[in-house]
Amino acid sequence: MVAVPDVQPEIIKSVADMDPADRLPEEAIQLILNSDTVFFGTTYKASSEDAAKFPSHVGMNARSGRPGLARVLPSDGRTIVIPDYSGNRIMTSLGNVEATHLAAITVTDFETGDILYVTGTAKNIIGDEAQKIMPRQNVITTLHVEAYTYVRDAM
Repeated sequence: MVAVPDVQPEIIKSVADMDPADRLPEEAIQLILNSDTVFFGTTYKASSEDAAKFPSHVGMNARSGRPGLARVLPSDGRTIVIPDYSGNRIMTSLGNVEATHLAAITVTDFETGDILYVTGTAKNIIGDEAQKIMPRQNVITTLHVEAYTYVRDAM
């Protein structure tokens, strides 16, 4: 690990509640499209009946691949699409999305140090419907971005 003591983080843009017609800034879209890794955060809020056996929790998982693994739907410029690659086969993220739709994605540029944080409503899409959006993927998750913060030189 190499220390980088001279970073100067700067919030470029932060929107806490996007209007329905808003799109992500082009710089944020390009960061997503060029990324080879995204971090997918999900949450589960247990009902009072289930809390003892299945307690509330949050989780964060990496999705990695070639640059372009994450996409932004051109139709709205704010819905992020990520494939569900088979990992440990526990499918916690998918289950959390089914139970509690609030989710987040963090995208980092390891060369520039820029970071994009987004939160929104997630949805799992399976089978033919998933392949229409992302060919050759049987399971995808979409995140309709409702808030974001873009930080330059954060790492």
